[in-house]
Amino acid sequence: MALAAWPRDDRALCDKAVEEAFRRSPERTSLLFALILRRQGRADGTVRWLRHYLRAQNPDALGREFAVILECIAQGAFGPAGRDLMKTTLAGWRETLMTDDEARQAQVRRWRAEIDGLRGPASAQFPRLSRCSPQWPVLDEVLRCAGAHQALLDTYAALPEPDTRLSDRLEDTVDDILDRLVGEYDSEELPYHRELALHRAVVAAGGDRDAAQRATEVGAASYEERSDYLSVQTTAALDPAAIGASAATQRLSVAACGPWIAEAHAGFSRDYRAKAPSEVELHIGDPAGVDAGGRKCRIPVWKGSFNTEVDAMERSLVSHWERRIEPFVQTLAYPLRTPLLLMAGVVVAILLVLSGASVGFALLLALFVGGVWGVVVYQRWDAADTAQDDARELLHRHKREAVDQLRGSAAELADWQQRYRAADAVEGAARTFIASLATTTPAGAPFEGRVVTGSEGGTV
Repeated sequence: MALAAWPRDDRALCDKAVEEAFRRSPERTSLLFALILRRQGRADGTVRWLRHYLRAQNPDALGREFAVILECIAQGAFGPAGRDLMKTTLAGWRETLMTDDEARQAQVRRWRAEIDGLRGPASAQFPRLSRCSPQWPVLDEVLRCAGAHQALLDTYAALPEPDTRLSDRLEDTVDDILDRLVGEYDSEELPYHRELALHRAVVAAGGDRDAAQRATEVGAASYEERSDYLSVQTTAALDPAAIGASAATQRLSVAACGPWIAEAHAGFSRDYRAKAPSEVELHIGDPAGVDAGGRKCRIPVWKGSFNTEVDAMERSLVSHWERRIEPFVQTLAYPLRTPLLLMAGVVVAILLVLSGASVGFALLLALFVGGVWGVVVYQRWDAADTAQDDARELLHRHKREAVDQLRGSAAELADWQQRYRAADAVEGAARTFIASLATTTPAGAPFEGRVVTGSEGGTV
């Protein structure tokens, strides 16, 4: 109504409409008219509305429409006078909030969560090391953390420079910002947008609701109805889409978050480096034992450390198996002495008992019993001997497999160390990039000193 009454020069209706709009939403009304006046080149009116807006703001509890302020700064949409007013005001807010340790630490925690989220997935390229080393979970975590440095550079160092050629007309740029202001969803819709973000995270996580929940918790601050100025900057840097910020705004916000990124990154690097184990052990063997010769051969798990030379570890592992293979194989031998003695006793008894009645019959019976008994004993002895050979071969094969696991683990550890050193070395480049954020300034927006002129050259 106010905008409709303005060109008709209906001052009473215009004033009444402005008062009603201001009553309903002081923040959006102030920004709306500041932008409209800027579009018309009325610098004094723009600054007046901006000053009115800023004086009513609490830097500890800014509304979601404040993202439009950041967008205007990035695009240079308020002109030189508005720019100076914003610069002075925001610098004062920042200085005040930076003395609040909790507010500052809240931003550090958000950036730490962001860096934690840049870790790569668990590695499947070290099968032997992951199977045999009790330190593998830590090794994998440390390698994933070291890879986050490159991911940080890929994500934020690669942010494009703001394209100031998107429009040659100030009116178009301001119109785009006005569209963002009036098109932003209301605070009453925030619960639905939080739910939508969760559903999208579930899809992105492949249905893992727990992982999706953790991901949305990291960005939960993006959907708060009110946030302090520092949090707004962090949200514009981490999740610009959540507040309708452009790439230009995101880039400047990332630069403004430099101190928090630096602190979060330093703590992240310190923590994962402290976790790196000073000793990597190997545990080779199966506590359940090996089925050999119809029995369970329980060879204790061999334990070694890569702080020892690999050759020495291999000799120890081989000795560990060989000391136990032959004693176990001997337990599978057939007890030949006892059945032979028993057979001889039976044959002698037959001869003594039956020779008085018939020597020939006694000899034939003794030969028959002894022959049958001997065949049975021989078969059992031969079966036991074969079982011994099979068990010996099986256990020696397990010994060779254990040695292969040792050698493979040693090779994988060398590969892991090489990858870790390469990934960890990127920390310096990431630190340099973060330090460079302090020198980032808004791009030279082409509209900072412009006003819209009428067809006759006069200011509208």
